[in-house]
Amino acid sequence: MNSVERLAQAQHHGMRVRPETHGFPHLAEALRLAGVRLIRFDVASGGALYVMDGGVVHQPGNPLHEESVEVAEFDQHALVAAIDADKAGEITFPEFLRRCWTAGVVGYEVDTIERTCTYLGAPGGRYVEHYPAVTLARPAAPA
Repeated sequence: MNSVERLAQAQHHGMRVRPETHGFPHLAEALRLAGVRLIRFDVASGGALYVMDGGVVHQPGNPLHEESVEVAEFDQHALVAAIDADKAGEITFPEFLRRCWTAGVVGYEVDTIERTCTYLGAPGGRYVEHYPAVTLARPAAPA
C-alpha cells in the first residue's frame, strides 16, 4: 500500500471513530498510527502536506477565496474561541477554517508525535495547542 492509500485509509478510519465532541485527537491518532508524523495545513487554500514514514503526500483543498485578500491581524482570543467551538462540536471543519482565517491564522502544523497543533499567523502570530493522547480501536479487517 502506498502513502496516498495509507493516508486515505487512516483518514477514513479516523473520521469513523472520532466522537462528536473533542474528536480531533482521535483523527490525529489514526493518522499517527498510519505513519503521519507532521501535517502542514494552509488555511487559505485548504491544502495540506502530510509528512509520513516513507513519503510525503499533498492533498489539495477548497480555497476560502477566489481572489487576493488581506490577511487579518493575528487574534489569539478569536482563535481559541474557534478551537473551543470545534472541540464542542458546534461548528463544521469549513466553519472552523473560516474562523481561523478571520483570526489571522494562515496555517497550522500538527505534530502527531508531540501531540501539538501550532497555529501560525502573519507576520508572526503563533499559538500552540496540546492535545491529549487517546487509544483507538483497531480498524475492522476488510470483509
